[in-house]
Amino acid sequence: VFTADHGNMLGDLNRWFKGVMYEGSTRIPLLIKAPGTSPFAAQFNRGKVVSNIVENIDVMPTLCELAGVPLPSQGIQGRSLTKLVAGTEPDWKELAFAERGSSMVRTAQYKFIKNAKKNERGGGAAELYDLTKDPLETNNLADDPVHAATLQEFAVRLEAWQKDIPPVPVIEG
Repeated sequence: VFTADHGNMLGDLNRWFKGVMYEGSTRIPLLIKAPGTSPFAAQFNRGKVVSNIVENIDVMPTLCELAGVPLPSQGIQGRSLTKLVAGTEPDWKELAFAERGSSMVRTAQYKFIKNAKKNERGGGAAELYDLTKDPLETNNLADDPVHAATLQEFAVRLEAWQKDIPPVPVIEG
């Protein structure tokens, strides 16, 4: 497995460090190769690129499945990537959440950022970007009345996610 924590911005949007919810910091690499003896080797080792939204919380369930280790019965938020990589996952998640000072919810099209305080980009309390039209996140749509319903929908989703605290894992055996 090759992956990383959130990355540094390296000059994107005139920022250098991590800890922000912009694409330069939130998009990270994830490469997985299964052992040759694994029943999943064929699907993981053929160089397939998956464009679906995945999160670091999906790595542990994936590794457990690859190793044949059962998951704890509670407290696991991620999902194994094995069916997604195989192309047999009909109901994969359509959004990702993150929080570190600021918070975000991201779909394939939109990213909503709730800032803990007004940022130097003038982002204010909320930022909304249409990533299909504005992948560089330069046009904040949060104050555009046309996007008021979208902004509200993401604010509600983010609040619900923040209140959803999983139970403590029960390790069996």
